[in-house]
Amino acid sequence: MLRNRITLCLVAASLNFAMGASPSFAQSAQEKTQKNNNTYKEADIEKLTVYGLGFESEGILALSEGEVDTLMATTADELFRSIPNVEALQGPGRQFFDFNLRGSEGAGSVIVTVDGAEKNLVTTKHGTTFNPVFLVPEFMKSVSIIRGPVSNTFGTGSTGGRVQLETVDPFDYVTAADAFGGEVRVNGESNGDGRLFTGIVAGSVSDNVGILAAFSDRSFESYDDGDGNEVLNSGSDSENYLTKVQWDVSENLQVEGGVSKSNIEYLGSNIFARSNERQDADFFNEVEDTGANISIDYKPSSETQYFANAFISKTDHEETLLEGRRGANGEPGELDTREVETKGGQAYASKRFIMNDIIFDVTAGVSGSTDELSFVGGSDVGGKRSNYGAFAHSRIQFTENFNLVPGIRFERYAIDTDIGTNNDGSEWLPKLTANFSVLPGVSFYATYAKGLRTPTLNQLLLGNTQETSRRGVTTITTTLPNEDLGPQFSDTYDVGIRFNRKQDTKSHLYGSIGVFKNESTERIEQVVLESETVGDTTTLVRQNQNVGESQVRGVEASLEYTYASTFIGATYARSIGERLDTGEDLNSVRPDRGTLYIGWAGFDDTLTLRAELEVLGSKDEVGENQNVTGDDSEAAQVMNLFGAYQINEKLVLRARINNITDEAYRRFDQIDNSIGRNARLEMAFAF
Repeated sequence: MLRNRITLCLVAASLNFAMGASPSFAQSAQEKTQKNNNTYKEADIEKLTVYGLGFESEGILALSEGEVDTLMATTADELFRSIPNVEALQGPGRQFFDFNLRGSEGAGSVIVTVDGAEKNLVTTKHGTTFNPVFLVPEFMKSVSIIRGPVSNTFGTGSTGGRVQLETVDPFDYVTAADAFGGEVRVNGESNGDGRLFTGIVAGSVSDNVGILAAFSDRSFESYDDGDGNEVLNSGSDSENYLTKVQWDVSENLQVEGGVSKSNIEYLGSNIFARSNERQDADFFNEVEDTGANISIDYKPSSETQYFANAFISKTDHEETLLEGRRGANGEPGELDTREVETKGGQAYASKRFIMNDIIFDVTAGVSGSTDELSFVGGSDVGGKRSNYGAFAHSRIQFTENFNLVPGIRFERYAIDTDIGTNNDGSEWLPKLTANFSVLPGVSFYATYAKGLRTPTLNQLLLGNTQETSRRGVTTITTTLPNEDLGPQFSDTYDVGIRFNRKQDTKSHLYGSIGVFKNESTERIEQVVLESETVGDTTTLVRQNQNVGESQVRGVEASLEYTYASTFIGATYARSIGERLDTGEDLNSVRPDRGTLYIGWAGFDDTLTLRAELEVLGSKDEVGENQNVTGDDSEAAQVMNLFGAYQINEKLVLRARINNITDEAYRRFDQIDNSIGRNARLEMAFAF
């Protein structure tokens, strides 16, 4: 099977990879160890398709296809949990995740796209609007994680960054000499009786037109935690479809279009699995997620590129109350629905030119998206939100060892709610990166970037009154609208050093060590204007206002050393966050986390073994929004093992045991305990 190299890119700036054909399963284990099993790898600047959108000088690191296969991830949490300062926070049904990048989370903080289509479903957790996302790891060809507002030059503004997922293409599997191909994966796991089947089929209609169809069926029962206790409603079922057409019009022009659809069902609350334990209630959830996109990529020369894409995505979420809730409002059969439709796209042009021996790679373009949201039930509000703007940036190479990457984006937003509350505004968002190399394979970088997070419809809104009852206490809350609510701003600074040194043909050291600081101003906070308690009834009047200031400081490190067929590596992240106006810790900042791993390949390059140790820090939640059972987490150490055996060039077996000591632990800000010991077996067949 010929398949493009799957690369999971962790970047501090915007990027877009051109994928080159990779070897088949018959590739030697030693080569896989050095090329694929490496957790982090400095990306080759020649792999960048767009001169102006992604730059080596802005810190590109890669997680290879072999590492994705090694992780055998069935959830976003498993796929990202070893990457410093990147968290995929588990939501309901083990399948939905909200991303946290460097302590920034929630709707508008982190933009998530699949094949360029934004996924902007919103819901409410602890009174905070956030963005749950479902993904199918088996469909992914590349994943770009862009930490910080430097990502604003790529698209809609955000304070935390972007997660950009790209799915497989037809010509990842077929060539002119091999007009039909694909792969089948069958996966089973012991904890929760998980079953997974994925089939991908591709064919070439002609030498330059390819089509692809993919299907994945995923079924998980409730799992047990490390103490052997069932985590109620932690299972889910989903069917996922992907179709694509790729037309290489010429050597310089490519047109691609695709349609994806996922149907997900699970029991639990809108946010947490263990809703029936907390409220004596069961909720049945149905989610339908669809998307369509088309892109045109034209490269008339090696120094010029034009690109444009358009997309539409839609997510329908329906939650049905099956049983009455203890001490709370709601009757069985009650529906709560959310629907969001997002349309948008971007277009840009890139050009390289030389002036007085200085190389300029310049990109300029426009991008934008519009969300139309509608709600039935709950406390949300519908309406329309638009973000759009223009950007320009350039890499200026003064010498081989020194370059600058200045950039700027003009961002404009407009919000119109169904209840007549409106808001709009605009802002200039600059960035600047400097990169300097003094030794071969060693470079220093420094970056500044400004970002914004526009208000959500939920924050702008509400102008309503709600009455809730729990444990014999009634709370009447009136939320006042605020048409003057403005965006939240962030200023981020990054400084660090990167390594990519080859001592000889056998040894290789690469990775990075860096520090960052993110300063947020005009934070959108909910302010209580009035509070009165009479007997068992409390009356509150509140409003969202731009009143908060905060700061997050952190260190991120990832290093790996390979020698022949052996590799050893480690990652580490530590962040500290506080509100400057109150001195209170930020709950959005996650505890310390580190990973140590070691691996080896041998026996005629057919066997690969790897051992991992994950170290999770502890943290106490502060403030008034704690869950009923608390969100505090204790330190934990989780050990994992992995092995793969190459039977022949088409067939490979993989096995993984996560949490082999059956550690009982709960991640910070999670109401449910994490999964206990879980053995997983996979067979992958390429044709």
